[in-house]
Amino acid sequence: RTISAQKELSAIEKQFITESEMKRIVLADGSVIFLNRGTTISLRQGKFNAHVREIWLDEGEAFFEVKKETNRPFIVHTPNGISTQVLGTSFNISAYAQLEEQVITVNTGRVQVYDEKDNKIILDPNYKISVKQSDKEFISDKTDAARISAWRSGIIVLDRATIKEVAFRLKQTFNIDLIYSHAINENEKIVTSFTSDTPQEEVLTTICKLYNVHYKIDNNRVELIK
Repeated sequence: RTISAQKELSAIEKQFITESEMKRIVLADGSVIFLNRGTTISLRQGKFNAHVREIWLDEGEAFFEVKKETNRPFIVHTPNGISTQVLGTSFNISAYAQLEEQVITVNTGRVQVYDEKDNKIILDPNYKISVKQSDKEFISDKTDAARISAWRSGIIVLDRATIKEVAFRLKQTFNIDLIYSHAINENEKIVTSFTSDTPQEEVLTTICKLYNVHYKIDNNRVELIK
């Protein structure tokens, strides 16, 4: 099924890609998309038309402010056959390949998330859905949507984040390689936030306090030690 679905995909007409910077783009309908670092968004031929507005978030994280058009749904496709459909709303999707789950968070309006098997869930503001890469199960939960999407202004929020996500965000923000091997329980989750301007030492000290570990630093390599 996946192979035939891939074949059915139209050719890519336009791509927006970010690496170490963020980007803001305005689509033809006036909708605005903010792309976080390391993000790729594709528009495909004939898929943004008079009846439907479809885009592909191939990798990364993006915040969408969608212009309301009752007769023209706006659909974001993400990896593993997940799609998010809205009429007019603002929401955030994180779908980085390195993280264990996709997370869709609603700021305003209402969002419908569905998969290839037609499992559906409707989300209202300040709710999120996490879709695990492994079993693709939908898990819905309350959240603070404004905090989650605050990366647009340089605030990095770790909301019940595993060490894998912590390491990913440190690499993304400060280009730090975090080595934690046996020092940390990989299922332990922490809550904290920092900005891209926060001194690295302050961020590392806070993370170490939360995990009850120490760190030693060698250039961009940081090792956590029990």
